[in-house]
Amino acid sequence: EESEMKKFVSVVLTLCLCMSSGITALAADSSESEVISIDEYTATLKAEAAKYNIDCEVLSYDPEIQITRAMLNDEIKQLSLFASTPKTYVVATPDILESTDLGASGTIHTNDNDSQLRSMPVRRYLSTTFSVGSNSPIGRATIKVNVDVHVNVQNGNVMHINDISIYQTGYALNLESWTLNSYSYRLNKPNNGWVAITIYGAAIFSVTNPSSGVKVSYTDAGPFIVTIDCN
Repeated sequence: EESEMKKFVSVVLTLCLCMSSGITALAADSSESEVISIDEYTATLKAEAAKYNIDCEVLSYDPEIQITRAMLNDEIKQLSLFASTPKTYVVATPDILESTDLGASGTIHTNDNDSQLRSMPVRRYLSTTFSVGSNSPIGRATIKVNVDVHVNVQNGNVMHINDISIYQTGYALNLESWTLNSYSYRLNKPNNGWVAITIYGAAIFSVTNPSSGVKVSYTDAGPFIVTIDCN
């Protein structure tokens, strides 16, 4: 009888476990299909974007489409992928557009406005690119960085930056605009012969979710850090 009782208890526990799992799954499905308001959709999405230092705005929506929590969760997933794109880029081999030997007697003006004789000064025009939002269907853009620099090839030291240009180029997806606000740079950082450029710019993307019909704009303002080996 004791053996039969154990079997009975085991069967009852198994049935309870199965029922509990079924109820949990049903509750999850019910939550995903829950209809939410555009206000809740907007507030939740803006709060999630703020975690990544990204600004978002709901531009428009179709009042005839019922927005569900599943649609919101899908948009949050896309936002997470968008935010996971790196904002720091290390460029060991930039494109060398031009390199000019200034001669052993060349005189270079340093950033301290002191004229110093350098034994092997070279002027180089370097170019590279980085991506904004490359991991997500929300949008992506390619940003080009050109650097006009003087390098002392005798010791690899970066002596002077003549000019830096930064602009959007090439392929872009859902990009509304790219605005360069400012940039700063440090010579021979993080290592001798390198230039570290911090870029403050805003890439604005707008995209309509095909399931919810909600159109959202996302603004990624960085900052973006590009370090370039000038040797």
